[in-house]
Amino acid sequence: MPPEPSNDVADAVRAVLTDEARARRTITYEALLERLEPSLRDEALRDEALRDEALRDEARRDLARVLRAVSTAEDDAGRGLLSAIVVRADTGRPGRGFFRLAAELGRVTTGHDTAASRESDADDRMWAGEVERVFAAHAHPAG
Repeated sequence: MPPEPSNDVADAVRAVLTDEARARRTITYEALLERLEPSLRDEALRDEALRDEALRDEARRDLARVLRAVSTAEDDAGRGLLSAIVVRADTGRPGRGFFRLAAELGRVTTGHDTAASRESDADDRMWAGEVERVFAAHAHPAG
């Protein structure tokens, strides 16, 4: 089993995503990485990040692990799957990991390993609802 992301990396990712959610914006995976401090980016992506603006396979797994941990904790706290606002630059949709997590949590029931199932109307509705849930939960800073 891969190691859990450090609290520093998870906190940094959570902070970036919370800022974006308050502004009611999505963010690409690449832009999320760019917003992290270099030392945290290197820790989040053990073999150092980007090549030709595409994440390498190892970097994708590392980032997915961090996003899953952050999103699960946020959902457990009642603020929704925060990773819903992280999207691919080429499709404007979350990656497969988001839909797998949503399926594990019972939010969707279709298979999520094919492009066709990720493009389903039910998945789109679930994802749009989750984005709105995240935006609403972060509309006002906790004080």
